[in-house]
Amino acid sequence: MRRNSFSWRILTMSLLYLVAFIIFVAACQSRLAASPAGNASPTLEAAALQPADCPGLDNRLFQLSQAAEPLKLADQWQLKLKDGRVQVLLILTDEDVTFLEDFDVEPGTQAGEKIQVFAPIPQLCDLANSPHVLAIRLPTQVFIQ
Repeated sequence: MRRNSFSWRILTMSLLYLVAFIIFVAACQSRLAASPAGNASPTLEAAALQPADCPGLDNRLFQLSQAAEPLKLADQWQLKLKDGRVQVLLILTDEDVTFLEDFDVEPGTQAGEKIQVFAPIPQLCDLANSPHVLAIRLPTQVFIQ
């Protein structure tokens, strides 16, 4: 009888482990199926940027750069847009603006280390990480060109 009860315990435990494994696999499959854009591996998705990843970028501009519809949001916030770019104020380390060519930025009015530009919204974080840029702010006075 003891041998028989031991066999039932092993069988019961085996069945419990099997059921737990099936539930685990089903949960993993549902997470993969629900991942955005049909991405089969959520661990390979690009990590969402955090404000600390874009030093010197104004908080509202960071929110704009991460928005699903940034042009619509910029319009709601009544920001000045031109050809899909937003007007911002760059505070630079010096007066040299030649690096802006690398960012498809349209330069505007410059006063010393400050320059108003129209910058592509998706490049705001990259621009903030440039060694030439100290800060990117919303302009307090908008200059229309």
